[in-house]
Amino acid sequence: MSPPDCDEGSRVEVDRDLFERPRVPIHTPAVFLEDAMRPSISPEDRAAVMLSLQRQYARTRGYVDSWGHVAVHSVYSYQVYRFVPVQMWERTALARADCRYTIPSLVAATHGTIRGIFRGRVPWGVVLSGITSVGRLNPHALFCLVVPPQVPRDALAQWAASDLLPQILPVLLRETERRVVAALKRTHADTSIDQTQDSVGPPLIAS
Repeated sequence: MSPPDCDEGSRVEVDRDLFERPRVPIHTPAVFLEDAMRPSISPEDRAAVMLSLQRQYARTRGYVDSWGHVAVHSVYSYQVYRFVPVQMWERTALARADCRYTIPSLVAATHGTIRGIFRGRVPWGVVLSGITSVGRLNPHALFCLVVPPQVPRDALAQWAASDLLPQILPVLLRETERRVVAALKRTHADTSIDQTQDSVGPPLIAS
């Protein structure tokens, strides 16, 4: 089946008060498990994805919204926020059914877009992470924000409520879905998968 157009139905609503909610347990989304079990995925890739999911979602807590979730965990004194879209992959499930590329591969093709959207908009001390083509610890996340202890929590909360959640994230989710849909369309048209990558991003590779 051909990929859907990214149109009115792809508008994303993000709760600007998301981080005011209590953190809840987050379990592996069914769409990620279904992606790994598709017949078009090689046994090696399937095993790698399943092991990765097991690690990514072990005792995971965070915030859940209609578009996906933000998983939060601590690494020493740093807080790491993983932004994981789910709705986007549910909407493109039929289009991905016979594609040999996994969700992490398609995520990798969006990294140039993500860098461009965040350019100049990340507050002091916060690190935009998880947008490299290799060595990603959380390959199902679009991106991560790493917050060191010296970043004031009040300033971070204000940025999240005024810019990140109402301004940056809706645009980012919309544009990355456009990127994924374009990649799937070109794949279905039997053009080279290399042509689907961002001009400043990593190649689209099987993960």
